[in-house]
Amino acid sequence: MEGDRLAGGLTGVEIDRLMRISVPVVSDVLDEMGLRNQVMQPGIRPVSPDLKACGNAFTMRMTTSTPASIRPGDLPVLAPLDAMKSDDIAVLTTCGDLGAAAWGELMSTAAKARGVRGVIVDGPIRDVPAILAMRFPAFARCYTPADSKGRMDLVDFGKPIMCGRVMVRPGDVVFADLDGVVVIPIEKAEEVLLEAEKVHRVEDDVRESLRRGESAVEVFKRFKKF
Repeated sequence: MEGDRLAGGLTGVEIDRLMRISVPVVSDVLDEMGLRNQVMQPGIRPVSPDLKACGNAFTMRMTTSTPASIRPGDLPVLAPLDAMKSDDIAVLTTCGDLGAAAWGELMSTAAKARGVRGVIVDGPIRDVPAILAMRFPAFARCYTPADSKGRMDLVDFGKPIMCGRVMVRPGDVVFADLDGVVVIPIEKAEEVLLEAEKVHRVEDDVRESLRRGESAVEVFKRFKKF
């Protein structure tokens, strides 16, 4: 079930640097690099608008149980939690199944204790008030109280998945805020970080010029950015 985990990604310090930037800036940088299909589908939203999440992808794939059955004591979905590491971000797809919650309060508690920086679920989650109370950055397509037991099975983890119609590989850097979720290929992560910091500084200058009431046309001419 478990796949090989790719080495690399960003360090905790580098992730903190990226968190000071916005997802749209990173998306723009990826566009400039010719990587124009790295933004997940709209609809995967944070449980609170002020939450951001960024980390090295720990991937999981779940799908509808066939046949549907509750198997007491068979809890393979817990194995990935024990394999997660500090600075990971859990990235999970339910393969289009919206009938049960793939993530909840107890999984958030376990992940947070391991230093996991958040979770992205292309599918439903539950226990939202409790997740909000612990300030765990959770992003999901929708909510449902329905338990996954007997409705959904873990297929594998630590392997490439499609999440929000974007390929996510273990170790890719996933960054999410209120604007959406972007996936940075592992081999481009450091380059994207450095370029995003440059763009962020330029945008600060553009913003300050506009606040002073300068002409938008003149500002664009000077900074080549708007």
